[in-house]
Amino acid sequence: MKHSLRTKFSLTFALVLLLTIGLISLLSNFFIEKQFTNYLAIQQDRRTLEIADNLSQQYDSASKTWDADFVHTIGMYALNDGYLISVIDAEGQTIWDAQICDMNLCDQVTDEIKQRMAMLHPDSEGEFTEKSLSLIKNNELIGTVKISYYGPYFLNEDDFQFLKSLNTILMCC
Repeated sequence: MKHSLRTKFSLTFALVLLLTIGLISLLSNFFIEKQFTNYLAIQQDRRTLEIADNLSQQYDSASKTWDADFVHTIGMYALNDGYLISVIDAEGQTIWDAQICDMNLCDQVTDEIKQRMAMLHPDSEGEFTEKSLSLIKNNELIGTVKISYYGPYFLNEDDFQFLKSLNTILMCC
């Protein structure tokens, strides 16, 4: 059966169009995911600075004491977000440590993050790292906070859902 030139041209055009749309979808997916993970790494750095700032506010310069209840609250919120913190005062005394407070929860959080990243984002090549930040209030060094987190970034369940939805949308277009 002989096809007309118009039919061959139409089929070739449709094939090139489909390949172009597929390539655009794949490239868009790749670049958007890369931008998103860069965004997450920046947000993670901001979050560590925010934790340090919030902890500094829990020190009373007049009485030279810490509000241990609020330090504990900040530490537990940080832990639930995937950050393990240890607060040490200027004399080297531990004010609060997530691993001392609840080692089982720390292990559970770190294991969940590692498993999630290994299963859903195996090419991330991340690991738990520790960052030490000085705690300063009224231009005075009042202590140090050690913050451990999965870096260079980690994705929580909401982040994975967002990427999954985005991938679905891009593949359907």
